[in-house]
Amino acid sequence: MQKFLTWVKNHKPHTIGITVVLMAVIVLSILAISEVFRPGVKEPLDPEKSTLDLSIIFDENWTEDSSPIIVHIKGVDENTKEIDFYHAIMPLKDQRNVADSVEVLSGAYEISTISPVNYDGSIFKMNETITIDTNDTNSKSPSAEFVLEHIKAEDTTDEQLKNILNQTQIAIENGDESLKGDTGEKILIKLKENISNNSNTSSETKQELSDTNTEETATTNSTSSQTTATDNNSAGTNSDIDSSHRTTSASMSSSSGNTNSTSSGATANTHTHNWKERKVWVSNIVTIVDEPEHVVYGAQLYTKQADGTWLGNGETYWFENGFTKDDLKAIIKDKIINEGYIGNYVNREKTIPAVTHTEDHGSYQISYYCECGATKK
Repeated sequence: MQKFLTWVKNHKPHTIGITVVLMAVIVLSILAISEVFRPGVKEPLDPEKSTLDLSIIFDENWTEDSSPIIVHIKGVDENTKEIDFYHAIMPLKDQRNVADSVEVLSGAYEISTISPVNYDGSIFKMNETITIDTNDTNSKSPSAEFVLEHIKAEDTTDEQLKNILNQTQIAIENGDESLKGDTGEKILIKLKENISNNSNTSSETKQELSDTNTEETATTNSTSSQTTATDNNSAGTNSDIDSSHRTTSASMSSSSGNTNSTSSGATANTHTHNWKERKVWVSNIVTIVDEPEHVVYGAQLYTKQADGTWLGNGETYWFENGFTKDDLKAIIKDKIINEGYIGNYVNREKTIPAVTHTEDHGSYQISYYCECGATKK
């Protein structure tokens, strides 16, 4: 130490700065070491997270007028079991592939999808549930790929549409930011419009589509009626009549004044529709006859019975596919010469059903809609 001090004295102009720096480093090191070993001070590290890539491959049927594809992401291991949410993905114009991603805790997930409903009411056949463990891949961005297989509107059942509606309502209630607030409401409105465009949608499902709007209106009107009733009761508090009579009078006033209350409530809650124009595909399924129903004639040969008689129950030859009466005559002649055939036949006929297929000769027609769910032609 003495040698160090002597060296410092001899080199003071050059070393004083170095000495200060060394002392500062020593002090900071001591503080850092004491912080490391002080119990209960260090915060635990956040669990490792992964980016989960979602890839959608689709055709021209999924457009901006379709509802989104909704992905259901559910954790299935100890680290992710509390994670269960939905994420909406919209198509991109003039593209056949959409890439999206969500950030999740590292671990295992089951990923499934809810089909979009297109403008004409058609849907898609979706992949089976995909299981991905982000810890089992070298990539920090494991990917789930979904291929949309189109199902035509006329091949889509009412049960499928109703199921998509119910699942989407659950998804909106439990979705991330892509399904929250106004975005979720607009998705539900678009979905209902597209379902109603499908001619296979049952009256029961259509009623369910309109019930949501009816329930919202009823809730609003109920709130308005309660406010009106409260105002009526407040106005009667200054009356000189006793409280029991006042209660009876309020009830009678409420009963006899329903018309005015309803009118007042309706005025307070009047909604002015903001009509927007849209094109709606109106189906017109036509049966096309490829081959009409027709009758084919034939000849059934006789067979010789044990008692020497002949019975018309033998082989039948049909005059079709190029087989002619001349061909039949040649067969009978050969049988007469070689088999001792009787030389006659029984006339037969059969009806061939028509061969048909169906085509949709529908067209787009103009209709109008409001974001509240109301529609008009």
